Amino acid sequence: MNPRTLSVLRYVNAFRKANGYAPCMREIKGGCGISSTSVVDYQLRLLECAGLISRTPSVSRTIVLTHAGRALLGNLQRSATMKLRWRNRRA
Repeated sequence: MNPRTLSVLRYVNAFRKANGYAPCMREIKGGCGISSTSVVDYQLRLLECAGLISRTPSVSRTIVLTHAGRALLGNLQRSATMKLRWRNRRA
């Protein structure tokens, strides 16, 4: 997964946790520093094809992380924590 797609997944997850609902395309565009909403749509389609999110076509704010999407973010978080602990041990 490329860094931009991963940043969209992280942004959607963080936004949902903070607000209780999914971000719209323009919020994702601004939050991730993406140039256009068509690029956001492309990134969301990549995440859908990977089975990491689901959404209802033509309806705003319906992005939901699937179990696989939440698991991926959890694994990435644990991996980053382990690396940080390892670095602190070596210092």
